[in-house]
Amino acid sequence: MNKTMRRWLVVAVLFLVTLAAAPMSSKAATLTDVPATDPNAREINWAADNVMQELLDNNYFRPQSVMTEVQLARALAHLDKDFPSFNGFETSVVYNFYEEYNIPYKGTFDNTGRNENVTRGDFARIYAAFKGYDLSELYAVQLLYINEVTAGKTDKRTYEDFAPNEELTRLEAAKFLYNIARKGNFSVKGISGEASGKDNQKITLPAGFTETPLPIPTPEADANDSASNPAWSNRVKNMDITKTELNANGRDMTNISFEFNTCTGADVNKSKSYTFEVTSKFGAQVIDSTGEVVGTVQSDGGSISVNIIAPALTRSVVDIISFKMVETTSDSTVECYTRAPVNAQLQYTPKAEMVMNYEVFDPQQPQEDQGDVGALPDPLPGLPFGEGATGTDVFLTPGEVDIRDIDISNRIFTARKYESYRDDYGMQQNNDLITAFVDYEYAALLYEGTRITPEIFERIVETYLYGDTELDIQPIDTYLKVIYTVNDEGRIQFEIMGLHSVLPIHEEADEYYAFTPLMVLQKFVPTAATVAIGNRDSVEVLRGMFNDLSNFDKDSYLLYQSGRSYSDLQSLFAKMDSLIEANDKADVPPGFDGYTKVLVTLSRPGGQIITDYLGDVEISFNGETQVAKFVTNTIDHTTGKGSAGVAVAYFNSIAYGESEISAKIVRTDSAYDSILKDVVNEVVTKQFYTSQPFNEKTCLPTVEMAYLLDYSGSMNRVDQENARATETHKFIRHMEQATNIAMSFGRTTSLEAKGNATDVANLKPYNDVKARGVTDIPAAMKTALTHYTTTTTEKVMIIISDGKTRTTNLDNVIQEYKTKGIKVYTIGYGTGAQIDDNSLRKIATQTGGQYFNVSTIMQLHNVYEALTQIILCKTAVDACVYDSSIFTNVSVRSTRTLMAITASVNEACGDIVSLVASYELPRGTVDFTLKPRNESNYRLTMKRRQLSGLAIQQEMQIKALDANGNVLATKQIEQALPNMR
Repeated sequence: MNKTMRRWLVVAVLFLVTLAAAPMSSKAATLTDVPATDPNAREINWAADNVMQELLDNNYFRPQSVMTEVQLARALAHLDKDFPSFNGFETSVVYNFYEEYNIPYKGTFDNTGRNENVTRGDFARIYAAFKGYDLSELYAVQLLYINEVTAGKTDKRTYEDFAPNEELTRLEAAKFLYNIARKGNFSVKGISGEASGKDNQKITLPAGFTETPLPIPTPEADANDSASNPAWSNRVKNMDITKTELNANGRDMTNISFEFNTCTGADVNKSKSYTFEVTSKFGAQVIDSTGEVVGTVQSDGGSISVNIIAPALTRSVVDIISFKMVETTSDSTVECYTRAPVNAQLQYTPKAEMVMNYEVFDPQQPQEDQGDVGALPDPLPGLPFGEGATGTDVFLTPGEVDIRDIDISNRIFTARKYESYRDDYGMQQNNDLITAFVDYEYAALLYEGTRITPEIFERIVETYLYGDTELDIQPIDTYLKVIYTVNDEGRIQFEIMGLHSVLPIHEEADEYYAFTPLMVLQKFVPTAATVAIGNRDSVEVLRGMFNDLSNFDKDSYLLYQSGRSYSDLQSLFAKMDSLIEANDKADVPPGFDGYTKVLVTLSRPGGQIITDYLGDVEISFNGETQVAKFVTNTIDHTTGKGSAGVAVAYFNSIAYGESEISAKIVRTDSAYDSILKDVVNEVVTKQFYTSQPFNEKTCLPTVEMAYLLDYSGSMNRVDQENARATETHKFIRHMEQATNIAMSFGRTTSLEAKGNATDVANLKPYNDVKARGVTDIPAAMKTALTHYTTTTTEKVMIIISDGKTRTTNLDNVIQEYKTKGIKVYTIGYGTGAQIDDNSLRKIATQTGGQYFNVSTIMQLHNVYEALTQIILCKTAVDACVYDSSIFTNVSVRSTRTLMAITASVNEACGDIVSLVASYELPRGTVDFTLKPRNESNYRLTMKRRQLSGLAIQQEMQIKALDANGNVLATKQIEQALPNMR
């Protein structure tokens, strides 16, 4: 921080201290019952001298006596600068004056209320009305916290910690009024009409603010939902919401998928793609296939699929997610969706929760990132503001901002901007130069559209303002212009532009290439010689920019400056990879070959992570149990033990396939017993999948491999976790082929990566592919042909899709593949109505390949295992792997008189002829045979009285049998039979 900033801060602090001290006159001698050593002597003496002098009784203050309403009303009148003190402070004068301001005094119209004792909650509502807010008690308490009148009984700043039902003592009143006076002039603003909580929506309650259940606002009836519009069912079909009630924690997610017809009820043309604006009444986020927040979604023909993340709320609400077609993409057949959107209803309920995350390090496949451990979400920073004329706080408006100085240790920069605004006195101020101190720690920082790290941002700003001897760059200017905006997430954003014109990048300042931004940022990241593991995020920024370059631009970059910059960049990547590998190995506890790491965090209702929980949690995995202590925010958590508030356990085992972890708090923190009452006595479980290594290859021929993965809009419905990317990257590495062509398709086709197996797998090309419109497999196959070599090397293609595709020119494309001898193996991802496998089967059959059907990551892994043998060893392998994963859906539903068991199996498993539901009873096994309904779907309906003897059974086993009665696969189903007693 430079001298100018320090000097400004010193002056500001002195000014504030002087201002704060202004109302604190004290004249009285020490009160008889308040010795000078009393920790509250200052506040009490001030109150006795300035606002509560009528209460003194022979120099006794009596701090623990309860305040009556009239005593509080007089004290506030003494504090109010607008009260006509020349009329005196008689009771009637006080009440008559505040009647026109609608201050919620009980004694205004009922004299008996004047002598009633006042509660702390009464004080909160009265204070709110003085400040111009009509608030109910709950929200009024939060206003006290916002204005620093109090921090609660024990500084927890919650509703319960304020103890609103307790009577207000003189001591408490003195402290409240003292804190109000310290803020400067206090004058009544009042409210319009009788107090009723009309302004509650103006106050946001923080996460975990109250344990009191809040009423759930129900949205008004909408003409576009299924309940109030019978025609709705003709427009929308197959709406599927994975869960309709979400935890209002800012993290809980659901998927909404549906198909829509034309306005007359006909099928929508599969070749069309329409844009829908997706909105939420309560700020839920719409997430695309890459995890980014978006406002619109593309349809895949007549299919829509989006992920919705619940907002962080402290009250339960019912939300309407609205899908309205954008007019510019509509036509006469669907224009009704521009006027009458499709609505889906969700409920958000704030709940305390125990969150479990996992991480697997497998020494057999160290390159695979297995787990869901990620950084805790950054909090949204406040909007930047500075002080204008007459002391008015002025929020900066989006636009150009000049950075004048930066304090890296506190992550604050000084910014200046001319603003026009109306000040606190109602005067218009034009083009006033505002100086703001901006906290950028949690801001989105960008360079020409690319998200950069604070480390890169800081070095750019420092170099621009002060120069850099290491880079041989002199100071460029006394200020750096950045573009200030607020993104869709609500996060403040600062973007730097055009540094190539002032830094020694190119010979000519106006030269610009696709790789120019990469060359600019390369200057501000350590070289391979000096880089450390702490620079990992910054290096990954460069890696992402490089991967996004086209092959042409990469080749151009290689040739530029005789390849020096390109070579330096590749050396940096290689060095960071080695540091990451060494760091991963260092994470392995002593004596462990590999591990499964489990992290547990606790959060308040509303999603706020608890960072100071003093307790232990028992974590169980794979037959082993450990007790872990929560790391609190008083401990240095930079040592690899996890973030503050996390309990960590390492298990010396890896469970391949589906497995479960469970956790239970075994030593509680009494301070959080009420907040976490729904968690402390519960065993919380989580299922997850760990991908096993592929079997060792026995055949090693050379094959050109092309991968064509569907990223049309409908795929988000069947593969929400992007499992096709994870397993495909792993399969590419496993196959070890010299030529790999990784392509994605939807409405258009893109080459994501091309090269040898290691390079392509390391790029993880499918991780960040955005969903795009309709499915066009023939066009994608046609484009893919141009990326094969012209050599005689055997060529193979793998397609993963839900099969809902345009079929124009399909026969011609298949013929081209047959002519060139390219076998195509197709994988239909999804079950039942989610897929249309006709085209996929046709492509595979006619090109000499094979069709597979999967619906889980485990099944996809098994198919890739089979394809290893089929492609490399030319071995015939059954398209079905007979294990529990073949059961794609099993459900038990009942009415008062009937019960139905339904089950579906993988369509590729052709040897299955029947399914049996089996119950183990003391007297022996009871089997019920399910009847086939259509291909791969089975059902059994029975009268419930037939099953009365099974009422106590809580699980069953579903069996798949072949024609000879042999059991091919089984799966245990928990709580299969409802209680019928």
